[in-house]
Amino acid sequence: MRDERHVGGESRPHHRCVVGHRQGHCSGPRGRGSQGSRRSPPRRPADTLVDKAPSEMLALGLDVTDQASARAAVAKTVEHFGALDILVNNVGVMLAGPIEGADTAEWARMVETNLLGSMFMVHAALPYLLERRGTVVQVSSTSGRIASVGNAVYSATKFGVTAFAESLRQEVTA
Repeated sequence: MRDERHVGGESRPHHRCVVGHRQGHCSGPRGRGSQGSRRSPPRRPADTLVDKAPSEMLALGLDVTDQASARAAVAKTVEHFGALDILVNNVGVMLAGPIEGADTAEWARMVETNLLGSMFMVHAALPYLLERRGTVVQVSSTSGRIASVGNAVYSATKFGVTAFAESLRQEVTA
C-alpha cells in the first residue's frame, strides 16, 4: 500500500512522525521492512503498531519532556527515511482534581508533557517540515477551548497548545 499526498499537483511519499505520551513512532513510504530484533515479552505497545503497519514503521522510545530526546527522535526519523513530511503531536496527561490542595508536581508534569512536550517536538521537527512544506497536526482537547471544574491545569495546558498551534500557523503561513 502506497501512502501519498498531493502537494502542488505532484504526489510524493509520506514520511510521518506520530508522537503519543512520551513515546512515538515514525513511518515512511517504503514497503514493510525489517524492524530489527523483536524482544520477547514484555512487548511494547509500539511493537504491535510495527507489526500491524501497512508500510515500514520505525518505533522509537522518546521522552517529549526532554528536548534532547525530541531532537534525537526527529533526527533518527530523518536519517532513517531521508525526510520528514508530517508531525502528529498527540501528547497528553490528564491529572484531574481541585486546585486547592493539589499536588503541584502533577501540575508540572502536565505542563511539561502536554505543553512543553508538544512545543519541543515542533521545534525539533520544524526545520525539516519547512524544507519540504510539511505539516504539523496538533491534537489537543475540547478542554483547550472550554475549561471545566476539576481540570484547571489540564485545560490551561490545552489552551496553551491551541494558542501555540495558532501562532505557529500564523508564523509559517505569513
